[in-house]
Amino acid sequence: MAEADAPVRSRTFTVPFGRDGALVFAATMAANAGAYALHFVASRRLGAVEYGDLYALITAITLLAILTTSATLMVAKTSAGLTAAEHRPLLAAFVRWVMTRAAVVGLIVTLVSLLGTQFVTRFLHVSQPAEVAVWAVVLGASVLVPALSGILQGVQDFTAFAYVTVAGGVGRAVLGIAAVLLGFGATGVLVANVAALAIAAAIAVGALRHDLALEGERFRPNAHFRWGSAGTIVATVCSTALAALDVLLAKHFLTPYDAGIYSVDALCGKMLLFAAGFIPALLVPKVASALAAGRSGEHYLRDALALTLVFCGSGLAIFAVAPALVVRMLAGSTYLAAAPNLLGYGIAMTFLAATNVIISYKIAAHRFAFVAPLVVAVLFEVGAMTAWHRDIPQILVILIVSNAAALAASLWGLEVRWTLPAGRRRTDRS
Repeated sequence: MAEADAPVRSRTFTVPFGRDGALVFAATMAANAGAYALHFVASRRLGAVEYGDLYALITAITLLAILTTSATLMVAKTSAGLTAAEHRPLLAAFVRWVMTRAAVVGLIVTLVSLLGTQFVTRFLHVSQPAEVAVWAVVLGASVLVPALSGILQGVQDFTAFAYVTVAGGVGRAVLGIAAVLLGFGATGVLVANVAALAIAAAIAVGALRHDLALEGERFRPNAHFRWGSAGTIVATVCSTALAALDVLLAKHFLTPYDAGIYSVDALCGKMLLFAAGFIPALLVPKVASALAAGRSGEHYLRDALALTLVFCGSGLAIFAVAPALVVRMLAGSTYLAAAPNLLGYGIAMTFLAATNVIISYKIAAHRFAFVAPLVVAVLFEVGAMTAWHRDIPQILVILIVSNAAALAASLWGLEVRWTLPAGRRRTDRS
């Protein structure tokens, strides 16, 4: 990557994040397309109640994999700094340190989740306890791949990162659809998740094999790493909760049919969140690398927010004009009752997508003053939905307000020049 301030004549337009952005966007879109293809088939073949079970369990994987998501960001940030410092032996030691702990944590998570199978079955009103048992295995398997992906992000090997993303996302879809069509139901879809994650992990390990073989150093976490990890964990807990808690609370409080309808609203509305989901994956390593090299990373934040507004704004326009068409295409005409709520859910996801960008930038810059107000926003959502859950529109209003408050919280203490100096432009050929 080459980067420098240059006069206007050198280049009047730059593509945000350059080739890396295009590569990660394509891989993420392929994975998202696979996920929606899976839901397209599952929602039609499983019925509202079983599909509601499956969607709630998949959402719970996202929610309970908080430590994994937190680790991914911190791993990307740390490996980016080591790469910028050109300290390959220490980077190799860090890779081994991450892989060992990810494997141990994955095993512990699986065992603990298996012990809590009955509680999860009752809380989410899942009809088949076997689904929850397989879900516990999926949850543990979900630990290793994001950790490895974080290293690939940090060293900015976005080609390998793209392969891992596609293998996990498309593999999950192909195997999951096959399971549904063969009559294995939600349990088969969850087993497909395990197989796809195993394939993705093998690809990631292959890409990192040279670093794994390099000896001579030992990674020892210092106070800076521990403090950053703590702040990242809390921030990720909050952002993940905002993306998942509403579905789980709706599944708990609403009737099974309404919970299924709400799941379709979430499925469609989260397209905006997923479409912009590749942006933080680029933002964290690039900002961390720039700061480690003594440069500003503010232009990456500007690019990231601009891309987020483009993607989410385009989706909101579609939700406003043709919500019924979106629902019919993704879930079928059986779920058209979800269409009136789609624009509102999309607005909430737009707020959350922008929040994730700001949070990622601050994590990369090691700034955590926003964490306390963000926690308040999450607690407000949980408390409000627990107190007021009469129907879908009421839950949706709370979701919009909560995510708007989270965006305001993430902006706490942010100091960024939102325009480039007059007569200057940057080039970014990364």
